[in-house]
Amino acid sequence: MVIYLILAIAGETDNSDTLKMILNLVGLLATIAVTVFVTKIAGKSLREQVDGEKDSKPIEPN
Repeated sequence: MVIYLILAIAGETDNSDTLKMILNLVGLLATIAVTVFVTKIAGKSLREQVDGEKDSKPIEPN
C-alpha cells in the first residue's frame, strides 16, 4: 500500500496501477471505518456490563 502511494507521488504509475491504488485505498478506508465502528460498539457493551456489575449486590451466604 505504501509503495503505491510513493510511486503515485513520484509519478511512476500508469492508469491500471492508479486504479489499483484507488481500490486499495477504498478498501483501507472501509477497513478503518468498520474497525472504529466495531470498537465503539464493543466499548459501549463493556461499559454497560461493568456498570451493571457495580449496581448488583453480591450474594450473601446463609
